[in-house]
Amino acid sequence: MLGGCTVIKKGPVYFPLHHPNYAIPKLPQPKHKKSGKSKVPRAALIQVIEVNLPIGTFSQNPKVWKLLTKAPVDQRTAALLKANGFKTRAGSFKVWAAIRKLINGPGVTSEAVYCQIANIAPAVLTVHSNIRHQMLTCHTVAEPLVVRTFRNCQDQFLIAANSATKFGLTIISLEPAVNLGVNPAPAGPGLSVTSPGAGPVRHVFSDLQFSFLLPPRHFVVLAPAKIGVLNTSLGSSFLTQQHHVPRRETVLLLVPLATQ
Repeated sequence: MLGGCTVIKKGPVYFPLHHPNYAIPKLPQPKHKKSGKSKVPRAALIQVIEVNLPIGTFSQNPKVWKLLTKAPVDQRTAALLKANGFKTRAGSFKVWAAIRKLINGPGVTSEAVYCQIANIAPAVLTVHSNIRHQMLTCHTVAEPLVVRTFRNCQDQFLIAANSATKFGLTIISLEPAVNLGVNPAPAGPGLSVTSPGAGPVRHVFSDLQFSFLLPPRHFVVLAPAKIGVLNTSLGSSFLTQQHHVPRRETVLLLVPLATQ
């Protein structure tokens, strides 16, 4: 996965969320000028909105999913997402106001981050921290079922993006990962960049890279498909906190805003 992240704006945003905004912050100048024949991917500005809700508020609401359309992925990616417990759809900016009304309520919060992805290192989104022990099951093309256990870890997504300017599309890619050897300590979600070789060892589920092709003024939603307490799929484990009281779910909105 190619990418590199310059965080432009970060901070908690509490509901009601604003309509996804197509007005863009000023982008930093590229470090290297590219010739017209360069094949290096252009930078893409991505807004990542992490929404935390009472469990089922988004993922099990049929009125929400009727407003969204089929995710822009190939058949292989769609099958892998479903097998690993992820539920995904796409939507245009104009439907977000209606979705916001359906999910807004007590206990609903969100955090928004603007991130410029270049070709240095992927952005790292930590969705769960302070995990003492967990078991994960995943399905890949090569292996129908893989079971792994981890201790003292964090659940993360590696996010990369670039633009297919010829077709007017933004390509967003995600890979699930687990950061190993992290001493349990209070920590919240957030977006960061890690340097190669620094910090704990990271186990990346490299066979589970999910890529989306988005036209302008559209976003991708990633939510848990199954919310059973004993479910150990990646989607359920990464995007729900079912042992907390009250139980919570996390929904990610990936919003491409501009390319450079």
